[in-house]
Amino acid sequence: MSKERSNNFSREELNKLKELLEKYSIIMNKKTDHASTKQKDEAWCQLTNEFNSNNLIYRTKKQLIYKFNNMKKNARKELSQEKKERRCTGGGPPPPKPSDTSEWLCSIMGESIVGLPSTHDSDFIFDNNTPQLNGEAAQPSVALSNIEEEMSMVSYTDGHNDGVIHDVAHIVPIHDVQENEETRETVKFDTSTPHTMLRKPLSKPLESSYRKRKLNFTPLETRKKIITVAHEKELYLKKKGVRDEKIF
Repeated sequence: MSKERSNNFSREELNKLKELLEKYSIIMNKKTDHASTKQKDEAWCQLTNEFNSNNLIYRTKKQLIYKFNNMKKNARKELSQEKKERRCTGGGPPPPKPSDTSEWLCSIMGESIVGLPSTHDSDFIFDNNTPQLNGEAAQPSVALSNIEEEMSMVSYTDGHNDGVIHDVAHIVPIHDVQENEETRETVKFDTSTPHTMLRKPLSKPLESSYRKRKLNFTPLETRKKIITVAHEKELYLKKKGVRDEKIF
């Protein structure tokens, strides 16, 4: 299926299309429900009729919609490239200025063309709405001396004095209190060097039983034990046979 090809839009046609788009602002609406879609379609029909009323080249509604979409796409591309070039380092010429059409779309569509600002950027954003007093930033109205005076007095409740207010300045510091050597617990930390697989060494009872069990169940020790038992059994049978011969 071949594309419909027509003459390029002239500057006068672009200016006329901009004026009509500002007139029918419903076209910029982001709503996509049935009522909004119907209103947009009617607005495009009226815009097309007004556009072709005194134009030399006839433009269909489809062509005008396609042109408007291309204008938005090119504006986003130009502004994105301009923002990228402004953040580059190393000198060089300044980035090219966006076209008049891109600036016009940016003024009427705003964030839809430029995009939303990043809320996760590490750059600090200065707030120009900070209240100023005589050219200086507003200072807190509460005096710090009053806060320090109030914080120097604390109130607590114990078993003997209920609701008594004590002066913090006359409380004995912690490092001057005599320590009780009998009730103080000594905490010992493990400072040993970690071994393979970070295993701690076995205690003596477990270590002895582990070694004994390990030696008894080796194949060599098991074979030696079987030979010893067989030899002792053979000697026992021989002694028993000699004793039986003497009896009979």
